[in-house]
Amino acid sequence: MNKKLKLYLVERDTDDEEYDIYDAIVVCAENKDEARKIHPYCDVILKNNKWRYLENNKECQYAEGCWVSAKDIDKLKVTKIGEADKHIKKGVVFASFKAG
Repeated sequence: MNKKLKLYLVERDTDDEEYDIYDAIVVCAENKDEARKIHPYCDVILKNNKWRYLENNKECQYAEGCWVSAKDIDKLKVTKIGEADKHIKKGVVFASFKAG
């Protein structure tokens, strides 16, 4: 039996003066903990408390800046907003980017 996935709004606490950052994302995940570990960039993952990505089949550390640092994911506000349709896959559904 497959677990029913949920939709979560994941928000960071931002200063109104900040720009060129993601201030919120909507994600599809099994639970709040999993939702908090999803990065706005789909190819960036949390591994060993660091944001990581693959480049030329080599794992690299992601330069933080547009989202919370990996050590601060517990500061993200995560709110369940609904149940996911069976056709929605885990990951980012929508991202809000505050351009400067």
